[in-house]
Amino acid sequence: MSPFRPIFVVGLGLLAVAISACSTGGAAVPDEVRGWERAELYSHRDVVEYDRVAVGSNGQLAAWLTRSRGVTDLLSVSAWGPSDRTEHQELDLPEGVTGQELIPAAIAVDNVGWTAVAEVRPKGDLTTDVAVWSGASRTSEVPTTLELPDGQVVSRTLAAGRSRTTAAVLALTGVASPGAKGLPEASRLILWTATIDRNGTTTGAWKRTEPDLGTRLPLNTAAIVGAGANGLVLAGTTRDGDAKLWTSADGNAWKPQEGTLPKGMAELELLAPLVDGSALVAWADQGRAQEAKVWRFDDGKLTDLGTIAGAEGQSLDLKSAATVDDRLVVAGSTVQNDTWRPFVHARNDDGEWIASDQADLVGQLDWSIEAIAAQGDDRLGAVMVSTPFHIDVSTWTWRRPTDAKS
Repeated sequence: MSPFRPIFVVGLGLLAVAISACSTGGAAVPDEVRGWERAELYSHRDVVEYDRVAVGSNGQLAAWLTRSRGVTDLLSVSAWGPSDRTEHQELDLPEGVTGQELIPAAIAVDNVGWTAVAEVRPKGDLTTDVAVWSGASRTSEVPTTLELPDGQVVSRTLAAGRSRTTAAVLALTGVASPGAKGLPEASRLILWTATIDRNGTTTGAWKRTEPDLGTRLPLNTAAIVGAGANGLVLAGTTRDGDAKLWTSADGNAWKPQEGTLPKGMAELELLAPLVDGSALVAWADQGRAQEAKVWRFDDGKLTDLGTIAGAEGQSLDLKSAATVDDRLVVAGSTVQNDTWRPFVHARNDDGEWIASDQADLVGQLDWSIEAIAAQGDDRLGAVMVSTPFHIDVSTWTWRRPTDAKS
């Protein structure tokens, strides 16, 4: 049993899944793509412009950061774990952010704590600072504002990760040109790190660095996670489409992954920690992943796990991954004609990725599965969020059928 006490925000929820084995068109269909049941539907109130729900998972626990229900300018953190309890915790605001917009951006969770990040921006402006909270169990530390270098604003990526010893916040930043519309092109990678003690609490001040990753061109997409003995794992793509991956024990020195990595990739599609300490990583040829090339990273080795592809005319947005009874499951959303629908893919015993065809799951319009988590060998959980015009959260549950092989 994890020492992390589950926390939930009222109005949000988590989703769980499992499936029955059968065969379709000659391909074995894993249990994990059918048999989902919706448990709850929560409304997210007082949505403000640009609002989001930031969701994360370590493959066993899931957590999310969102606006506190009924309070427009207050944020809350929530998580789901073995007890299936739903509670919520409102967060204190950092000093100096009154009157500015706080936009949930990222959250990382592990078995002892969590680290959450929000964008701080003047009304209607670009993100000039970053707010960060960390906590262990039900506690929340004093929030901190992380300052960007002078003249820099968050461009496209703001991410959080936690290893056994280090909490990390990553931002791709650029220079905002006066009068220019939209986000600037990413030109720098900024990293903040703090030490985590054995109780899950960050100690000391956050340290800002710009790590030398040895790339010829800047990264245009990036993510960071903690993955067991691998420490911190950072992955991304450069402007010319080279896939990249590095590891670090503490966020200071970074070791590049040796060997062949994909070329011609438009963006990093997924970087997800798994409960065994490995990480699942996927790079996409196109912005929303008509095809995503999936790899498993562990102990300095990348294992090719094939390609997840959308149906004709459909692209994929991979969000999260988990293993249940050694079965790999990936979830997210499909996108077609600007309409989002949830998806679940599981890798069968023949190494094929099989998509869920459960109508009441994958047929939900404008919903995306943002995180999944496994509980033992017979349950999965996930957070499903409505998108993009309003924010609700739906919870689903699944247990392995009693007549299925364990």
